[in-house]
Amino acid sequence: MYPDANVYLDLITRSEDINKGTGEERWRSAAAVFEGIFAREVEMVASPLVEVEVLCNGNARLRRERSEKVRELLRTRLPTG
Repeated sequence: MYPDANVYLDLITRSEDINKGTGEERWRSAAAVFEGIFAREVEMVASPLVEVEVLCNGNARLRRERSEKVRELLRTRLPTG
């Protein structure tokens, strides 16, 4: 699986927009993706460019500054070059 920056951002910023495919809030769908990855149900491949997109996003930057949990998510779930 190759998640793009939007999947990370939906989780990190806790997007409450509705995912049309699941009918759930987008952050919940994103969380399910990462749960599958950590359970080794799917394998993740990601470009280091995803990290740049996520870390430059204004909402993600604000959340990162305010939340230790978000900092941990970014450290463990972003690809590294």
